[in-house]
Amino acid sequence: MKPFIRILLFGLVLFFAHSCLDYHVTTTIRPDGSLDRVVRIERADSGSFDTGSMILPQGEGWVIEAGWQQFPGEDEDSIKKYVMTARKHFGGYQELNRELMTDSLNQGKIKIATSLEKKFRWFFTSYRFTETYQRHFPFDYFPMTDFLTEEEIACNLNPDDFIYSPEENRFVRISSLDVLPELNREDSTRANQLESELEAKMNAWMSRNAWEEFSMIAFEALESMEPGLGLVFAKKKDSLFTTGNLAQFLSPGDEDIRKTLFSVSRMLEIDEDDFYAADSANFERFFNRFEHLLDPLTDNFKNTFNMPGKLTASNALQIEGNACNWEIRFDQFFNEDYTMVAESMIIHTWAIIVSILAMILALLAIIFSLRKGDS
Repeated sequence: MKPFIRILLFGLVLFFAHSCLDYHVTTTIRPDGSLDRVVRIERADSGSFDTGSMILPQGEGWVIEAGWQQFPGEDEDSIKKYVMTARKHFGGYQELNRELMTDSLNQGKIKIATSLEKKFRWFFTSYRFTETYQRHFPFDYFPMTDFLTEEEIACNLNPDDFIYSPEENRFVRISSLDVLPELNREDSTRANQLESELEAKMNAWMSRNAWEEFSMIAFEALESMEPGLGLVFAKKKDSLFTTGNLAQFLSPGDEDIRKTLFSVSRMLEIDEDDFYAADSANFERFFNRFEHLLDPLTDNFKNTFNMPGKLTASNALQIEGNACNWEIRFDQFFNEDYTMVAESMIIHTWAIIVSILAMILALLAIIFSLRKGDS
């Protein structure tokens, strides 16, 4: 199993927290700049949809339907799924963003933002619509490159593109090889060792970022308990991270994360309950961000833009007419924003006709003027 996937599956307990949900979001951009949004969610049982990783449609204006549907399966069998479909019209992307920007921080929901650029030109109107799945890893103090090389990052986030090479004693890109290597038992053992090393580096990066966030909360809490106590902690925080072996335990899905972090109170010889009570709201916010970090791992995401006029550009992998389709993987927005883009154009036939008629009239006027001058 490749490194990044192994890291994510460390939080296997999340599979039992909610069933796998299939999301398909379709946005139709109208020529006037308004939008129609359709959110379709499928699951294998009729349980609650609010345990998924994406914000549920909410508020006024949504038309929501839910019920069982049959889907084609293998060997002519059918599959039964519980489906919820929600539809709503928005006057502009700003209205959509206001709904998407519902505070989802505490529950670890995916954060999404859209934009629409509409530019009128005499002969055409251009449209550029984007939808961004914002970076899901919530702690942004140290870049990945402080802990892993660019190649190691690529190997972690796109493991299917790499394979272990016995000759080079490292993972190499499959595209760089003419023939895939055959691994013996010794090679497989070495490959597993390298995977573990990459996993440790990834864990160290995540843990160091999380520790920095926790340290900021801890500083304020300690200062409120006793002025100067936060400064004592600030001077010790790096050594506490090392001596407390926190890099080995601060990993997504770790059920002991609270116990691990509050071991700090024992290191500082303060009461754990008092420490927590000093800023319980921010501590809980931190725990929720961390504990829900892997929720999107079990869900599937599809996105479709229906653009007005003729499609001119898009980074979609599948295009049908003016419809752009994406299938989005969790690793694509785990550490950086993932933006879907589509551009289109509506030709103004009336403007072309008016311009031609104006040119003809201008030409006739010139001819008439010349003839009149000759006479």
